[in-house]
Amino acid sequence: SFQEEETEAEVEEAPSCLEGRRHCETHEDFLGLRAFAKAVDVSLGEALRRAKRARLLFERRACDYQYAQMMDKSQLLAEAYGPHGPRHRGGSYLWEMRRWADAVRALHRACGKSSGCTDLVEHLREHPQDDRTTDGGHGKAGSEAFREMRLACEVGRTRSPVPNDSPVWCDETTGLCERRSCRQWWREAHPDGPHAKPWVDDRIDYEELKDACDWVSDAQKSDGEINKYQQELQVAVDHIRKEYCSPNWVEGFCGPHEPARRHGPCMLANGQHCAHGLIVPESDLDRTSQW
Repeated sequence: SFQEEETEAEVEEAPSCLEGRRHCETHEDFLGLRAFAKAVDVSLGEALRRAKRARLLFERRACDYQYAQMMDKSQLLAEAYGPHGPRHRGGSYLWEMRRWADAVRALHRACGKSSGCTDLVEHLREHPQDDRTTDGGHGKAGSEAFREMRLACEVGRTRSPVPNDSPVWCDETTGLCERRSCRQWWREAHPDGPHAKPWVDDRIDYEELKDACDWVSDAQKSDGEINKYQQELQVAVDHIRKEYCSPNWVEGFCGPHEPARRHGPCMLANGQHCAHGLIVPESDLDRTSQW
């Protein structure tokens, strides 16, 4: 868990377009919005830095997993980085994703303690065009806090962590990486190039990141999305119940599986009668031997 710092409650004065709850149209409005967004980012301090750091670690680990599989790297590392790898630092990308989700939630809580951050996020939520560039990209408002929440929403919604813009297969000691950009490597590794489809990792774990969509977007979940989520949740619950709430036979650990002993009346070789003798498997008295 993350220790949350107290967030400065006040930042510099908000631009008139934000106070008036209207689109920032003029050049003066735009400059005021960017200055205000920068002041909000400074006020969030360590919470913002942790969220960004956690995201970058997740992006690298998710791409390292795909890189290890596609580029014939160590099978041991591919398994360690994969969904069934150890849930600790240096292990599964799903562990890094959980850390990222925790950091983004901490950032959102820190934002909620700052009236300036709350007003800024609400404004960009209601007026998304104020954060859009002329070519349709994001980041025009210059808010790093809003960007981190938006990226968490995007990955959670699409369940497509790869490709991304982080480096790939880096040495922790030297800091050197085999590829500077996961996105560029992904394009080179697929014949479709720039049109290569992303890796869709359809796991319910991404719902934790998708929660951020409620903070940065006005779009409501459709009935179909809610039903799909409930079905996925039920499958996950059934799997957990089967794994942890019922006995399982593990060959090699519990020993070889042997049928239960059965008893019944029988006639011994010396002519004596036995009322409760042990039935030897596949003997004349074993009526189930031919089943």
